[in-house]
Amino acid sequence: HYSMPKEYIGKRVEIVYDADTLKIYHGLRLVTTHQRDDTLYAYTTKDVHRLPGRHGSYEKDLEQIYEWAAQTDNVLLLYLRKVAELKKYPPAAFRSCKGIMALEKTFGLERLGRQAHAPHNCSNTNIRK
Repeated sequence: HYSMPKEYIGKRVEIVYDADTLKIYHGLRLVTTHQRDDTLYAYTTKDVHRLPGRHGSYEKDLEQIYEWAAQTDNVLLLYLRKVAELKKYPPAAFRSCKGIMALEKTFGLERLGRQAHAPHNCSNTNIRK
């Protein structure tokens, strides 16, 4: 995943790459250049490519969600960390964790989290990706 300026979202672009760099073109115009990263599911972004209204990093925002979850229940915190790990792309991980915490706020999942500690409930727990 490589970022690009918001003006080009939804437009057809061409990607030219070699062993070290990746260049994104719109027509004959060079839009941006990134250092190549062959790590599976990795992402490379530039601060100038952030969407308007988006301030700070997703990692920082995830840490705040983790702190909120830790105050609620450690099981919830572990679950959110696993969700973020499986998503691998920070914006998607942030949205998923934020959604789960919105459910906690709306429905009081902290009570369900504490009940999950009981041994008789463990076999009935089904956590999916």
